[in-house]
Amino acid sequence: MNTELFFRDPAPDTPVMPFDEPLIMDSHGSRIFGRLLRPAFYDETSTAPVVLMLHGHPGGDRNLDIAAYLRANGLAVAYFSYRGIWGSQGDYCLSHNIEDVATVTAYIREHAAQYRVDPNRFYLFGHSMGGFSALNAMAAGLTVSGAILLAPCDTGYKYLHAPKEFTSLMACKASGYFHLPAEDYLETDAAQHAEEWYFPHLAERLDASIPYRFIGGARDVTTPPRQHILPLLERLQALGRDVRYTELDDGHMFPVSRVRLARLALSLLSEMEAHNTNATKG
Repeated sequence: MNTELFFRDPAPDTPVMPFDEPLIMDSHGSRIFGRLLRPAFYDETSTAPVVLMLHGHPGGDRNLDIAAYLRANGLAVAYFSYRGIWGSQGDYCLSHNIEDVATVTAYIREHAAQYRVDPNRFYLFGHSMGGFSALNAMAAGLTVSGAILLAPCDTGYKYLHAPKEFTSLMACKASGYFHLPAEDYLETDAAQHAEEWYFPHLAERLDASIPYRFIGGARDVTTPPRQHILPLLERLQALGRDVRYTELDDGHMFPVSRVRLARLALSLLSEMEAHNTNATKG
């Protein structure tokens, strides 16, 4: 058994201990819920960069082991449930997911002093449908410092070019996870927006000044990198954007790469922090 330490505990004399903040927010008239994991602080005035973790569809896995690792290494990490799922009020659909990302980002920035986070060092970490939500929120004008897209799901691609995969993706609504005002609510939403959601169509609308880091799974059959990452990656590269792609030998949920994934996430965030520091100095 690998006994190497995964987490790093704060020093016992830490002046300001880590703390979990409840997040209760309003998004377009519906109450949504989340938490913000504050790191340890070694003085009374410093602030931390913040990472907003965006879960996939339907969201049973939140990558909270990654969140804990990032918090242990000095970052504040927030996560939440989209409208209409996991206790948050309202109706669930992918358009609402995109809107909720912008809402939560604005809320955390408005309360930055309370949470001791730096509103100008704000990163997105989106897994699967969370990657979809992150990319589309940024394409719609959300300004952040950078993004990690972990096996992002191009739902536009699935709807337009792989309808059987789209149908399979939507099948989990039968589980009762979602609050849907109509049986075909998710499908109607996708029919209206699939063209604009299609990842290659986002490239020109994404902020040219920030870094994008993509992580894919070589064994991912849910969002194979060839269909869900590489077309957008190539478009962004052609536009001269700061992009990088790392592929792990793992599946869509990355079940055998947790330690490597946590370290990779921290490394990429550190890299983006350095990029933004240099850009500010320049």
